[in-house]
Amino acid sequence: MTTATTQKTNPARETAIRCVPISESEAAASLRFCAVLREQPDPASGHLIFLRQIPEARAILGAVCDMSGHVHDWIELWIQDIELPPVGETLIPSNLTRDAAWRQLVAGLRGAGTEGSFSTEYEKAPPKPAFIDVAKWQLWHPGTDAGEILVCRDDNALASASLPTYSESIARFGRAAAGGPFVSLNRAADGAQGTIELKTRLPAGSNLVPLNPGGGMIFARRFSPLGIEEFAELLGGQPWSGLVNAKRPFRLNGVYRQLEDETEMRTAGHHYYGTRRNQAGRLVEVLCLKLLLIKQCIHAVASEVRRTGLPLLNITPDSFRVSIGTTSSNLPFCWASQVSLVFPGNAVALDIPSSNTRYFASRVPVTASIYRPEELGIPRQGLGNVRIRKVLSPADGGIAVEGTLSSHERLSVQPNELLRLRLPLKDAGSLELIGYIDTKAALAPGEAAFRTIPLHLSDTHAATLRSYEGIPFSQVPFEVLQPLNSPCDIYSLGVLALRLLYAGSDLALPVILDTALSLLRAASSEPSDKSLESRLLHLLQTDDRWRVALGPRNLIRPSKEGDAVVAGIMPLEVWSRVLAAILPFFPGRAPESLCRDLADAPTLAPQTPFDSALRSMERALTSVRSLFLSDWHQNAEMLDILSEYLTP
Repeated sequence: MTTATTQKTNPARETAIRCVPISESEAAASLRFCAVLREQPDPASGHLIFLRQIPEARAILGAVCDMSGHVHDWIELWIQDIELPPVGETLIPSNLTRDAAWRQLVAGLRGAGTEGSFSTEYEKAPPKPAFIDVAKWQLWHPGTDAGEILVCRDDNALASASLPTYSESIARFGRAAAGGPFVSLNRAADGAQGTIELKTRLPAGSNLVPLNPGGGMIFARRFSPLGIEEFAELLGGQPWSGLVNAKRPFRLNGVYRQLEDETEMRTAGHHYYGTRRNQAGRLVEVLCLKLLLIKQCIHAVASEVRRTGLPLLNITPDSFRVSIGTTSSNLPFCWASQVSLVFPGNAVALDIPSSNTRYFASRVPVTASIYRPEELGIPRQGLGNVRIRKVLSPADGGIAVEGTLSSHERLSVQPNELLRLRLPLKDAGSLELIGYIDTKAALAPGEAAFRTIPLHLSDTHAATLRSYEGIPFSQVPFEVLQPLNSPCDIYSLGVLALRLLYAGSDLALPVILDTALSLLRAASSEPSDKSLESRLLHLLQTDDRWRVALGPRNLIRPSKEGDAVVAGIMPLEVWSRVLAAILPFFPGRAPESLCRDLADAPTLAPQTPFDSALRSMERALTSVRSLFLSDWHQNAEMLDILSEYLTP
């Protein structure tokens, strides 16, 4: 049996935990991967500490412990979900497609955080189904008279027992290595003839916590405890209460213990300027830390886009987490923060033969979100009627289809967008047609003419398609594909930058975003012979409404002396430079925008726009550092004196 190690805590504020090795081999190791459990179960979530759930897997809190039970690092244990059907465009879901989705997930998680990922045997082969006996704090494996149960992936053995095979179904069975009866390991397998259910193998009256009852594969990586928004609000003066995933928050030990009290945050080494008397210095320090946080987010996304050659298309605050390293007394804790990109992107490259443009699309349906351009939140798909007018043989080979699509859905399509149709073929399943809308064709309202990109089909499919000339089809699913690229991620990072910059204030993000875009429009209407920074400075100096809505007074939690402090320490010249670094993140909104539209990036080098974004942030950081590390006002006075002295 594998025994637990105990992490005792302060009874007044902390939660006693147990760290249980996840296998016999881990229990024998000097450093071991463990699942973390509360000694006293939470009324809502029980003993385990759940971190997140996605269709392919769930993540729980784990730890790397030594033989004495000391926690050296917190980790995430991602456990394959063997209940839900695998996600993806597949006609025959099976355990094999589920395993393929798992491999893709692990590759994405590892790629998004290579340095914090661990390579283990558990991520490549199913371990034994496992429970934790909380009476003994030991790992327990169910079994039969023939021995402990193992996941069965032998199609021949399953077929010999007249059971659904591993490779052709989502039913999951297990049996002992020496043989014996098959045991159902998920709901899809329950009730199969000649099998027994897993629950019948559990000891009567036992108190078992299901850790991995279906024998799903496990992936481990380092855990970053703080959400990106939580850390930004922490900088803005809001305390952190711990992992909120149950009725009672779970509080980590170490440096994270000191983030729960706002007074302790200010005075216990988390800032260079800690007391209220040094609020002016702390204001500049917080701005510097927030800009560094934003820069780390941009750098993390740029690195991932460079690694994969794909945009992400799914950036939200949940994409990032923050860890804080333990430092000596020479460096405040908040300056040792590290941002990690914790979720891979959703983008895939569409394989479109004979197209000169590389198109990207999202693997999952794109939903409306404040972190995405509003165009992406509008469904551009539906059902329509299709008439094939002509099947052509272009000079570059293959065959092309000209036709008409009619639908009650909105069909306003830009010239660089694609139309994708799924056309049913007799005895041949469905055929995907991808082409361009002819925006110049004169047709009735609700109709659109299209011509497909040349397709290279078999003689049988080509003959079937030619036989459909002049025949109408009804209820044909269609979708409009935008030429998406990394500018979508630039937009998301722009919204995220605003969220982090004003975290800790009382402003709501929709209000911040709307006001920021209004300010950008106002600046764009100013004389274009001046830089965006100069135009923003003029608006902030001449219109109090902009300073109240988006001024530096909103950097930290409001205080009575805040306005006076801000006026004395934060020059509008610096603040306008900060805003001028962030506002161009929104494509096509101003002449200074980093991208003209959502596709304005090289398709073979989508990471290119991030270079400009990083340069802008570094320029703003240079100005803020000059406030933090020197006396801005004294320097400005000296420059004025020198300017007057040197002027003839």
